Amino acid sequence: MTNLMTNSAECQTTYIMAVPFINLDPSNMSTIYTALLFAADQSKKQNQTCIVTFDQPLFLKAMDIVGASDKDSKISKTVVRLGGFHLLMSYMGAIGKIMEGSGLEDLWGTVYGKATVSHMMNGHAYDRCLRAFTLTVAALMNIAREQFPDIQHCFDEVDEVCKKNISEEMSTKHTLENPLLLEKLNQLDECMKTIEKTSRTAKLWLQLFHTIDLALNFVYAERTGDWIMHLKCTTDMLPYFHASGHLPYAKSAHIYAQEMTKITEKLSEKELDLFINKGYFTVKRTTRYWSGTWTDMCIEQCLMRPMKSVGGLTHGRGMNESTVNKWILGTPYFIKINEALEEFLDISITYSEQHVELRKSRKLRDQADIDKFTTWFRQHNPLNKESGELVSLSSGFISDESVNCDQAYDIGCAAMKTMIALKN
Repeated sequence: MTNLMTNSAECQTTYIMAVPFINLDPSNMSTIYTALLFAADQSKKQNQTCIVTFDQPLFLKAMDIVGASDKDSKISKTVVRLGGFHLLMSYMGAIGKIMEGSGLEDLWGTVYGKATVSHMMNGHAYDRCLRAFTLTVAALMNIAREQFPDIQHCFDEVDEVCKKNISEEMSTKHTLENPLLLEKLNQLDECMKTIEKTSRTAKLWLQLFHTIDLALNFVYAERTGDWIMHLKCTTDMLPYFHASGHLPYAKSAHIYAQEMTKITEKLSEKELDLFINKGYFTVKRTTRYWSGTWTDMCIEQCLMRPMKSVGGLTHGRGMNESTVNKWILGTPYFIKINEALEEFLDISITYSEQHVELRKSRKLRDQADIDKFTTWFRQHNPLNKESGELVSLSSGFISDESVNCDQAYDIGCAAMKTMIALKN
């Protein structure tokens, strides 16, 4: 099915190269300025606009440096991006904060260990957390389909439309733009809004459904290279950052979204087409369709992983100055030698053409865990609370009016308006 819908998509792989390290305090403004100058010089040699990605703490400082630079400066046209991988981790932690005490921990505890669930609620166990989000949505929809015939009817019609498009070998783009499909999805959305009005508990858990859907759309945007969706998802995350108290990312994501809307002022027409229309803002390590990766995730995979593995900088050797200098100075060249040897010997570490999520063993495991989640929801149904009160599904405690987690979006929007008003 995936091959039929994506066989026309052309994907080019991204070349990843290690550059010399700056062995200084990364949070120091001089270190960041040095890195920006080096990146600008390298981009100028390639006759390209410099685009640099930073994690949240360094992003704000880099933005200050670029914003304070003169118009004639090398770095004045530099595009500073916020790392999407860590942005998503913070967003998942924001969801966990909003859902704290709701019963989500007990739900995930039917599949994962207690210590793992604690990390997942903070957004740190990225892979497990994202998988748990996906399975939670599937189980929650199973309960909704069992309890509400209108939702089951919408799902059946959506399934028919998708099967027809697949049989006609339509592309993903044409499938998503199908008017009938959009109509049925709108009907499903209206059904969900009707259920939300039945009780605060239902509103909270359907809010979870919408927040998880936003996270999955953010992943979809990066995997497929959809720049417009990337910006929309980043903007839609802002209220939840504010509501959960994740203020550093609330501020950084707000600035990032504003700056990226003005990216046309810094990129040439050709670069703009590649960046926005061709999806070159994401890193593609393979030619597969669903292969886009955040730049900061590539740094973790290609640089931080070997640094912390056996033979790396922090594993099995002392951290004295001599060792650090040898590793820092030698790594960029060793990577090139390794690539040349792999090419000469015609061997390399590759992955199968099939994604891990599509393997039979993974499907069976996912279905088994969805069944566990669905069974838990049947015993602690969040959609059948007729009292209208906000109830913890695990403990059964009824909250008072001071608990407002089911109004996270409205609270976040109000906080954003207050912040903007104070700024103006």
